[in-house]
Amino acid sequence: MSENIFGERLKIARKKAGLTQLALANMTGISDATIGNYESGKTSPTLKAAYALAGALEVTFSWL
Repeated sequence: MSENIFGERLKIARKKAGLTQLALANMTGISDATIGNYESGKTSPTLKAAYALAGALEVTFSWL
């Protein structure tokens, strides 16, 4: 894995859940553009956003 472990795991969990970035955005209230930025490593999420993403994807915060 690269330095963007969060982004890579976010993408893995999202795809495993069968969700698009837009679908995940609708579930969490985080824009699809922002989710794309997290996945590509352009930005890092706040703790609140990371917990929301983990909950929506049904993975642990610590794994993500």
